[in-house]
Amino acid sequence: MASYQRREAQLIAERERSLAYEMDARARARIAADVLQVVHVEAISARLRCHDLEMRQGLPLTDFPLFPDFPFREIPPSQEAHASSATGG
Repeated sequence: MASYQRREAQLIAERERSLAYEMDARARARIAADVLQVVHVEAISARLRCHDLEMRQGLPLTDFPLFPDFPFREIPPSQEAHASSATGG
């Protein structure tokens, strides 16, 4: 009976660690998304300012590469490992 209780305690502890890891990963993803949103907004703003200055000077507008879609599609942590292994990452 004692070994069953020890095993159950181990499983509970492993599950708690797993949940804590997932919560930490989600929190980090939210923070990263917030930072990326600020960078995305600032990049669009810089592009518009650049075009404004070019138009005022009568210069041709700079052809900037397209930005990736935002907000980015979130990949759940369980699928993230699968996606990186499929792409060789």
